[in-house]
Amino acid sequence: MKSDDEIIWGDDDLDRNQEDLIQNLITQMQNYVPPAHKSTYTGNSARTKRRHHAQVKRDAEKNESKDDYDLIYNSQQTINSLKAQLKEKNLNEGYELRLTAILQYMRLLEFQNSN
Repeated sequence: MKSDDEIIWGDDDLDRNQEDLIQNLITQMQNYVPPAHKSTYTGNSARTKRRHHAQVKRDAEKNESKDDYDLIYNSQQTINSLKAQLKEKNLNEGYELRLTAILQYMRLLEFQNSN
């Protein structure tokens, strides 16, 4: 096949009903309502998710360079601070509940790091 040759596609159904199809297209376009908002990219594509996941992984690897001793020591300081705050008498009930939840979470983290 030469590059100058034309390819002719034939569709008998389209050829026979072209006026009906064009009229149907015009009728449908009269009922068309454009969207209220312009299309915008939300950053939710599969490629963007993979790129963000890779970036999070790289950042986590950078942060793992801290010593485990420092992490355990800091978590123990936080636990002691939370215990001291919870011993105060004038705490709001909601605030006391949040501090208790944080204390339990910190203890869980410390337990997981010790294993």
